[in-house]
Parts: sequence; C-alpha cells; structure tokens
Amino acid sequence: MIALTNVTARGESARGRVGAMVRNVSTTWDRGVLAIVGTVGDGTSALLAVIAGAIRARTGQVIVGGKSPEDARSEIAHVPLDPTLPDALRVEEVCDLASSIRGEPARPATERLSVLGIEALAKRRVRSLSVGETRAVALAIALTSSAKVLLVEEPLATLEPTAPGRVIEAIRARAAAGTVVVVTTASVRDATRIADRVLVLTAGVLAPLPAALAHANDGVVRLRIVVPSRADGTRGTSALVSALAEDAAIASVETHAFAPSPSDPAGARAASTVIVSGRDLVAVAKSVANAAASARVDVETIESAVAPLETIRAAVAPRPPPVATRPPDATSTAPHPPEAQRAMLRAPEGTTAPGDRPPGGTMTAPHPPEAPREMLRAPEGSASVGSRPPGSTGTVPTPPPPAARIPTPLRPPMPSRPPPLPAPKQDLRTTKAMFSEDHTMAMKDAPARPAVPRATPPPPKPTLERPITPVMPSRPAPMPDKPGDEKK
Repeated sequence: MIALTNVTARGESARGRVGAMVRNVSTTWDRGVLAIVGTVGDGTSALLAVIAGAIRARTGQVIVGGKSPEDARSEIAHVPLDPTLPDALRVEEVCDLASSIRGEPARPATERLSVLGIEALAKRRVRSLSVGETRAVALAIALTSSAKVLLVEEPLATLEPTAPGRVIEAIRARAAAGTVVVVTTASVRDATRIADRVLVLTAGVLAPLPAALAHANDGVVRLRIVVPSRADGTRGTSALVSALAEDAAIASVETHAFAPSPSDPAGARAASTVIVSGRDLVAVAKSVANAAASARVDVETIESAVAPLETIRAAVAPRPPPVATRPPDATSTAPHPPEAQRAMLRAPEGTTAPGDRPPGGTMTAPHPPEAPREMLRAPEGSASVGSRPPGSTGTVPTPPPPAARIPTPLRPPMPSRPPPLPAPKQDLRTTKAMFSEDHTMAMKDAPARPAVPRATPPPPKPTLERPITPVMPSRPAPMPDKPGDEKK
C-alpha cells in the first residue's frame, strides 16, 4: 500500500533548471493501477522519485508497504522516463545483474524480454540500443521482477501504435497479481486505457479526475481505430474508409499512417489510425463494426476520443471561495450572541454584575469578600488610602488631578526670504551700445602706460665650418696584358 500525507518535495535540478515541486499531496492506493496525468513540469517525476525513495520529502509522511521508502527499496521497481543501464554489458547480462541484486532466482533473458516481444535484443550491448529500446528493456525487467510496487513514467511513450496493447496487458496482469502500480503520463488517452483510477497533477497540486470528464463531451462522438498492416505489407485502411464513408451515421473520417520506427524490435508492422465522428455513440460503434466486417480488416484497438488536458485542468482546478459582499448602505456591526448565550451572560435578578452601570448612575467597583475586607481595614484612629467614611457610597476614589504641565514656549516663526525680483527686460542692442560707450570712456580716462622695451634676442652662436676634403679620383682598373707583350 502507498500512503502520502501532506507531502511537499522538490525534484532534482537538471540542465540548469530548478526541479518541479509537489505541494501538500495526500492520497492512498493499495490495489490496481493508479494513473497521474501531468507533465514533468507539474511534478510527476518528482512525485514518483519521492515514492521510490530517490528524493526525500521536505514535509509530510510517505509510507510504502508499511515502511519508509528508504527501507522498502528492495520491494520497489522504478522505471523513469530516461532509464540508465550499464553501457559495457549486454542485455542478457543486465537481466542477470537485476536478478542478483533483488535476490531472485536466475531466469533466461529471452524469457524476461518476451513479455514485450523484444527477446531479439538479448545479445546486443546496451551502448548500441536506442532510447526506445533502452526503455523497453528496463520496463520488461521491472514487469518480470518480484517487486511489490511498480512505478512507471510514461509507459506507452516512444512505442509504435500496435505495441501499447502488449504493454497494457502486461501491466494489468501484474496489477491482477497483487502488485500496486502507479504510472504517470501526459496523455489523457493513455491514462484512461491503462488505469483504474485517474488523478490530475497541476503545478504540484493533486486533484481527482471524474471518469465522465475524461472523455470529450461537446455533442460529437469520436472513435479512434488502429488498423495494423496485413501480412503481405498491404494496408486495409482504404477499404475501411470507403465502407465508413457510405454510412449515414458517420459525419467525418480522418486517417493517419505510421511507419515502423527503427527503435522498435524486429517484426513490428506499420499501422494506420482512423478517427470517425458522429452524433450517436451506439450508431457510430455499429457502423465501425459493420465496416470492418465488410472490408475484412483486422482492428487492433477501438477507443473513444478524450478531452484535452487543458480543458480538464480548467474543470478540476480548485476555485477560490466567493467573497461576501455588503450592501452600500449597510454598516459593519459585530454579530450578536444567541439568546442562550445572552441569558448565560445576564446576572441574576436583584444583583449587580461587575462592571454593570445602573441607569443614570456611575460605574461601581465590586466589593471584596468579608475576609479580605477585614484584612484590608486600617487600625482604629488611622485613615487608610481609599477609605471611605460611614454612609458614603461605594464609588471608586477619584485620583488626584495630574500636575499642571508648564507649556514650552514656542519659537517665533522665522521670516521667509522674499523671492528675488525679476530682472528688467532690456533690449539687446541698447545693452551692447551702453557697454561699448562705457568701455570707450574708461579707456580714455585711464592713464597711459609706459612702453616696455622689448628684449633683444641674443645673437646666434657661430657655427664651425668643417674643411671640405677633396675627393680623390679613383684608380682605374688595370688593363689585362695582351698576349704579345709577354714576348717583348
């Protein structure tokens, strides 16, 4: 059994992004298949990691099989979206390693892989597998293990259209054997096909999904039909579409073809998807059955169309409580207590409750009991503080008036600085003329300055002239001797 109580946790950060967070998740599941619809950003991966014990919850309690996730790891099989297998080993060696870790008896790898029809991958090395083949191997090992809790993320992802049927059958068989299965997926269609109960996880908040809300309900019925290719490689989609087009109950027909993916195991066949729509579900289903029989076409799957995830989230999202409005002319008064409480708060007749004020009277203080009153009396002949003479009323003594406070003299206000007077406007030509006349008169009245003799520059220093050395003529090159000069 899996029990979550007010669990809050944050997933691991990857590729520089902060991990998604789950907030106050509470749910219990003890049998069958539970599907949680949501994306990785909503916290689906983080929620499965918390149940598997890979991430510790910040708050709340997680119970798996009556233990904490850390103590129950040997009973949990977790298949993440991107599983990691030892690269240096072969697939059959990975199967033997998984059996030895769990303490299970050794089984042939082909037997464990045959649950998904991928026994042809037993001899291949892990590093040569594609992403889809790696996920298929990890899922086959988890489905054939002795784990009591099975956690699978996107079980039908990266599979060709005819393969999900085998995966669903294997998961349903493990759930029927008593295994608690929890799957997460972003596809509403996959969740409704595989699970007994569906929940929606939106931004870390978990909410139930009614079965009636999961299917499209806009007045048009849609059915999705998966038709595999025939053994000779031909497709029977054309004959099926022709038979459906002649039926009056069918409003529209759409087809989609899928080729076998390179990551799929050998033997996978191509398939086509036919989507038909109409007004009456029973009439549309009968038309599909009659068309398949007349066209002699093998049908792999027939399922109804589902509503988009965003539409479902908008319908199941918690709404804030309505805010109470007050009429414009109403006043906010405190609510009066009920009559029963009012009667309990009333004092008995003929008595005065503490703090009661008689009509037109003054507030009186309660009298102390006799024993404390005797202890508080002052000796005879002395007056105590607050004592009252005989015949006086039981009013509270008036305290002495407080001492008169000497008022602090106020400082006289400082006179404010008057604003500057605006400068008179003058004509620019008049201002220039006035400035020119004042400058000329000032130059005339100023005494004449004595002339300052200018300094005579020093004579230049004589330069010594070097004697010119005559250029000696170069000696001519000797002429070669003639052959006749040697005889002379």
